[in-house]
Amino acid sequence: MSTLHRSIAVLAGVVLAAMLVTVSTASFANPPPGKGNPNQGNQGNNANSSSNSSGKGSFDFSNQGQDSTLQLVTAGINLVAARQLALDTGTTGYKPLPPGIAKNLARGKPLPPGIANRNLPDSLLQGLPKYPGYQWTAAGADLVLVNLTSRLIADVLVNALR
Repeated sequence: MSTLHRSIAVLAGVVLAAMLVTVSTASFANPPPGKGNPNQGNQGNNANSSSNSSGKGSFDFSNQGQDSTLQLVTAGINLVAARQLALDTGTTGYKPLPPGIAKNLARGKPLPPGIANRNLPDSLLQGLPKYPGYQWTAAGADLVLVNLTSRLIADVLVNALR
């Protein structure tokens, strides 16, 4: 190999190394303000982050439109008993929600607005525990206990009405 060819090969290697360093450095750059994970790294631009002794930011969830002092009740009945009650009263055959919507049904989350809630028959409601300010409803095949004022889900009995 001639000296010219070796020089070109070395130069090409140097250029390639410089490009790799540039690309790898760019992947560690901070995201734009308001984007990215607020719990990682230097998020000084984010108005919702605060520094602690470790130097990492932490997101303040205290003012997200929900009353953090609200204490939700639990169903007071287990899934097996609720399923048996549904079978005994003939309240079965409900189709489950699509997975993308079903994952939004969780204790402490607001009842998603797009879910078609169905009122339950009195025969089933008479066998379920009653709580003032709460209502039992069907969301797909799930039996859901909802706080009436906040619309937060207190408990979900998955596939109790399937």
